[in-house]
Amino acid sequence: YKKAIEYETQSIKIKEKINKDYDLVYTYINQAELLLMENMNYKDSAWMYLNKAVTLSNKINNQEFLCSSYQGLEKHYIKIEEYGKAIEFGLLTLDLSRKIKNIRAELNTTRLLSNAYQKAKQFDNANKYLEEFIVLNDSINNMEVQKSFNELQTKYETEKKEKEIMLLNERDKKRTYFIYSSIIVVALLGLLSFTLYNRFRLKK
Repeated sequence: YKKAIEYETQSIKIKEKINKDYDLVYTYINQAELLLMENMNYKDSAWMYLNKAVTLSNKINNQEFLCSSYQGLEKHYIKIEEYGKAIEFGLLTLDLSRKIKNIRAELNTTRLLSNAYQKAKQFDNANKYLEEFIVLNDSINNMEVQKSFNELQTKYETEKKEKEIMLLNERDKKRTYFIYSSIIVVALLGLLSFTLYNRFRLKK
């Protein structure tokens, strides 16, 4: 992750100079995630970027980014074993994710909360959020199965309509060809009849 961290660090410097708030908050969150995945030496830097992300998310009034920032802080505090703080930010994330209907954030947060409560030896709450995670996960899987089915159904209906259109076009082409062919045949027969009639008159 070190190369990615270096790249994001340069990106942050550029964006801070030109005040691109929306891009900057996204980069703060992404950088913090990379730092959390790297090792414990970066824990203070991750905390710094996540707090910057919270401040900037509030400034631009973007609740999706705020939710991601809170979740990042939840992960940060789990990693440094401050489970009380992790639970505090986990509950903030859970409340906000439900408010903005971000089911993916809600799913991840229930898993993280269960983990934090387990580490804090609050097993009732750990089980509670584990059960919520399982229910949400099943719900999302069912939604994705239904979505896949709907996409296949739509694809089937689209292909069916396209085939019907192709058949209609083919029929139209054949009909048009028949009409033009008939016109040409009639015209040729008319011309032939006219020619024969004229020859017959000349012979008389």
